[in-house]
Amino acid sequence: METAESLESPEKDDRGILFVRRFPRWTAIASFALMCLCLAGLTLSKALRLDMAATGMLFQSLYAGALGFFISASARFSLDIMYGILGLAQVRIAAILAWVALAAASLIPLALIFALQRLASGFQS
Repeated sequence: METAESLESPEKDDRGILFVRRFPRWTAIASFALMCLCLAGLTLSKALRLDMAATGMLFQSLYAGALGFFISASARFSLDIMYGILGLAQVRIAAILAWVALAAASLIPLALIFALQRLASGFQS
């Protein structure tokens, strides 16, 4: 006969697994929101009369958001693969493939930002 304590432990483990699996998803959403806010700020920089230091800070924040988006998406599919291999959670292949596609797509804004930084540094020289 199982005690109440042994019945609660799998529930606590499931909550921990769910939290760890949801954390990269929420950080990916937050990183994407940061990228959108920075893009809006850069687009409206002339209307807001921002100086070069503020524009540079927005651009660096945009770069950090894109990097965080890539890391979060990569972490999520890595966790899903690990949990599937270890048998800690049932993971659908479609969900893993969707996160792989999102991680690959998140490299596009990162590459565009890097290219714009290189282009801007060429104009400054």
